[in-house]
Amino acid sequence: MKNLKRLDVSEVDRIIKFVINTGYKDKPDVGKDGKPLLRRTTAIHWAARGEYSFLMKYRIRELLKIYKVDVNYTDDFGLSHFHVACQYDCHDDVVEFLKFGQDPNCLVLKTGASPLHLALRHERKRIVELLLRRGSNPNLANKDGSTPLHTICSRKDSNCDLAELFFKICDDVNQPVQVDARDKSGNTPLHAALQRKHFKVVELLLTRGANANSANEEGSTPLHNICNRYNDDDFGSKTLDVFLDINAELDQPVQLDVQDKKGDTPLHLALKKYNKKMAVLLLKYGASPNLTNEDGRTPLHIVCSDCWDDLARTFLKTIDDMQQTVEVDARDKKGWTPLHVALVHGDIAIAELLLKRGADQNSADMEGLTPLHIICKRYDDDYVAKTFFEINQKLEQTVQVDALDKKNRTPLQYAVTNSLPNVVDVILDHGADLSNFVFPIEDDFEEIALVQLGTFNLDRAFRTLDVIERLGKRGYVLDRIGALTIMKLFAKSGLNNRSKDLDEYLRDKSESFIESVKTLTINPTLSVYDLIRLPGEEASKLCTIEDSLSLVNSDKLKKFPREFRQECKKYLCEMIHGKFCRRWALEFFLSLTRHQLPILCCDIIIRRLTNVDLLNMCLAAENM
Repeated sequence: MKNLKRLDVSEVDRIIKFVINTGYKDKPDVGKDGKPLLRRTTAIHWAARGEYSFLMKYRIRELLKIYKVDVNYTDDFGLSHFHVACQYDCHDDVVEFLKFGQDPNCLVLKTGASPLHLALRHERKRIVELLLRRGSNPNLANKDGSTPLHTICSRKDSNCDLAELFFKICDDVNQPVQVDARDKSGNTPLHAALQRKHFKVVELLLTRGANANSANEEGSTPLHNICNRYNDDDFGSKTLDVFLDINAELDQPVQLDVQDKKGDTPLHLALKKYNKKMAVLLLKYGASPNLTNEDGRTPLHIVCSDCWDDLARTFLKTIDDMQQTVEVDARDKKGWTPLHVALVHGDIAIAELLLKRGADQNSADMEGLTPLHIICKRYDDDYVAKTFFEINQKLEQTVQVDALDKKNRTPLQYAVTNSLPNVVDVILDHGADLSNFVFPIEDDFEEIALVQLGTFNLDRAFRTLDVIERLGKRGYVLDRIGALTIMKLFAKSGLNNRSKDLDEYLRDKSESFIESVKTLTINPTLSVYDLIRLPGEEASKLCTIEDSLSLVNSDKLKKFPREFRQECKKYLCEMIHGKFCRRWALEFFLSLTRHQLPILCCDIIIRRLTNVDLLNMCLAAENM
């Protein structure tokens, strides 16, 4: 039989026709008891395993002429000739099978599917009616727990006619249909119809008494299914509206605030999937905006977590229109309020909405982190910090700039640790106490993930030096421990390694490239080309940290190849960091020599040392 599959289509048909024309009829083997042996894989089974087509349907009908209907052969999977006849709409053959006493509820061994399952799956309406009128059980479940009604509702194509026919015949034969039967996942036919977006079938199920609030094993109700769709506003909102209307007409209240196993309500899901229209409908029908899920998050937390400003405005406006109250300072399990969540995502627009509605600008989470701490922990520029203070000033609210978290860290310490020079200025401009400021230790920097390789690390390095410069201008005096922390940080990140000799690097380049480098200015009177040709000490005097940062943060370097950009940044970083190291190395060296050498001699020695040597010397002095 397997060899038939390898033949040309026309050859297969000729062989089948030839066998039939010869009048050949299958003669079953019999057992010791004289009864036919029914376990056998036939040509019908092989044909049924192929991809369905009209031609295949014709072949199976032809092949059935060879076999006796009172001998229902079954293959190793439990699929019988009767099952195949039902699946391929062989109506007359099914009638004959039933006449000879075939059980209409016989199951496929492997799947547990009944003939009715197969007929419904392939939309064989005549077979469906025949089976139901001959005693087929409309509620018999397969191995997955799916009933024939589940099969109808799970079809890819929405066919309400099939569902209506199914119910009509069951009514005719007085066979009640279990509309709320559950499969092994706890899903009802209503769940399945909603999953497939079979809107008319959904309506039919509800009018037939389906429970609109039935929850599956995950705690999801049909309403959860409707709301759990990405950006499907048109279909989703329409389905939701009609779903609620139908249940209202049937006087069947829908539980709007039911929670699944994760604690999510339909409103949580609608907001997670950015179903704005659906969220509005739920609120208008009375859904609570304040219920919490297993993470302690309210719908407002969800709104604030994805930078959806328009969704936040619509959500809050709808609550106002419904004269409901939303808890703007509700806390999740981390102690985060919606304001914390908005600022974690850098969404100052949503933060402003919350602050204007009375959100606590100083609320601390479980770790003692206030919104300002959150701002300073983000890798960000100063825009969010500046705007946060401006909003609170307009609202005449005071921001606690020196609030301590559970680790006794202030927002200023996080801004310094995160190397945010502009944010440092903003916080100091708004009254942060610098007199009691404690410079972060090495572990603090590592915790904030400063020590990384590549461009990111270089940018952080420049900003770290800029932070120290700005703190100094504000009157802060860095101590030896702080200086050593910075030197260790640079060493761990590989920034103490010598950069390439840029002057030598340029010798291999074309004249046009060198000319372009000559136009690259680091300040109005100095080009990068001139800078790299100067002795190190003279170069560090002429090039300030402000000059270096200005160049690094500008677009001037973008027109050059990546290798040159990187080496240029490394050169500038090494030069500025070297200046910093030499300044502190002198103090450490004097301590190491117990001030027995003149400062001038110490200075001469230090100038000849690399940044790595300077760090080692400082460590030796510190460990004395």
